[in-house]
Amino acid sequence: MKKIVKLGGWVLMAAAMTSLWNKLIFTSASFKKGIEKETGNYYHWKFGDIYYEKSGQGNPMLLVHGTSRGTSSIEFDSIVRHLSKSHTVYRLDLIGYGNSDKPKITYTAYLYIQLLGDFIKDVIGKGIPVDVIGAGKSAAYLAMACHQDPTMFKKMIFINPEDLRLLGLNPSKKDRYLKWLIESPLVGTSLFNLFHSKKQLNRLFKSEYIHKNIYVMRRYSVLFYENTHVAYNTFERQGGSKGSLGKFLFASEYCNYTNVSLQGILPQINNSIYVIQGASRSMDYRQIAEQYRSLNAAIEFAAVDHAKEFPHLEKPESTLEIIQLFLHE
Repeated sequence: MKKIVKLGGWVLMAAAMTSLWNKLIFTSASFKKGIEKETGNYYHWKFGDIYYEKSGQGNPMLLVHGTSRGTSSIEFDSIVRHLSKSHTVYRLDLIGYGNSDKPKITYTAYLYIQLLGDFIKDVIGKGIPVDVIGAGKSAAYLAMACHQDPTMFKKMIFINPEDLRLLGLNPSKKDRYLKWLIESPLVGTSLFNLFHSKKQLNRLFKSEYIHKNIYVMRRYSVLFYENTHVAYNTFERQGGSKGSLGKFLFASEYCNYTNVSLQGILPQINNSIYVIQGASRSMDYRQIAEQYRSLNAAIEFAAVDHAKEFPHLEKPESTLEIIQLFLHE
């Protein structure tokens, strides 16, 4: 009996130490508040408050960031000012990212598709066709939203859209169990912090995100780290506590709940679609181009040399040159 009590005591102590360590990680990550902004606006959507910024004058343009770990609308920092010279530019943090709410829900592709459609209608305005730039998996969400209502969109620019084979993956039985584990209070929080440590994010920046731009690596690896650990929601903005709300998004993303197949959608889209790719990505960008071209031969492609996942951060001048060329065709 004494051994059982002793073992139980050690287990409780280990759990308490782990919980304390997790809290210290979240507290230290939010200390600098590099991503917290007071200049933007909030769209009070039915599933949470959505942070967005509006700048410039002219025809409306919507910038939608990707779903890579740690990202948010900050990935457009290097190009938004130039685009604002000729457009009214809206850039938002998708629900679960950046300064937007991070509710305890299952995040799905259709949640984001609905958000984008509602945002365009309620914030930008009904009946006003919008030019859009979407990065990563968000390109698929914009394509789906366009398929549902093509009158909302003008030209569509996709930056490093997702591999179509990966987009077609559905959650398996194993994924459902893993999602439950990641969302659990203690073990899940520890797993989340393990996958989103400074070391892991620095590794991602060097291997997948950025080619060789040291300044971008140093500045944005810090901001991406904060993005993953600071959990904003309405309750916290009113004085509540911060926590590990980011793990619910991570669980859904990691376990394929945010995927959506474009196989039957892309051939039916008549809007102009342009794709910009980082030429130095680990996967062959030409294979991705062929995947999309096989479904819609009208899609045009361009590559940015010496850039990976974020050419709009690493090579903004080259990326803007391509964007302007596409917009004025």
